[in-house]
Amino acid sequence: MSSDHDHSHDYSHDHSHDQDSLGGQGQQPGATLARELTDQIEQLILSAESANVPLEIDPQRRQLFDLFVQADAAGFLADDAPMDLSCDAIAKDLAGRWDLRNLGAAVAHPTSLPPAQLARLRVLWSFMRLWMEWSYAWQRWAEFHPADMPTDDMPF
Repeated sequence: MSSDHDHSHDYSHDHSHDQDSLGGQGQQPGATLARELTDQIEQLILSAESANVPLEIDPQRRQLFDLFVQADAAGFLADDAPMDLSCDAIAKDLAGRWDLRNLGAAVAHPTSLPPAQLARLRVLWSFMRLWMEWSYAWQRWAEFHPADMPTDDMPF
């Protein structure tokens, strides 16, 4: 990843002890990349939230998808990946960073949350929906695009 991204955001939370939130990564190979990808996802989500723009439109959607592709290329989306960047793992990590505790209760009774936390939860749900949809489509790609299928016959 290029170094021209601004990583100056203060999360007001020390992530150094969050080893369990992304698969107990500690010093495992790939841990730094997994953390960097999660940090970039968080930065993108928070930036979209503060600008009051949805993640579902470009350029936010494109930037988030680029991070999804990087996570997949690194093997972090596989079921048995030691660095788990699945939708659930990232959501759990971000919820911990943002002090969104007891997400199950929040989902059942979202109006019980303070407005700032409700807004943060909504943007997290947007992230989760996109990430899950892309994961599903990515996993099923080969079913609909056999290797022996000529590319000239593709409808797009």
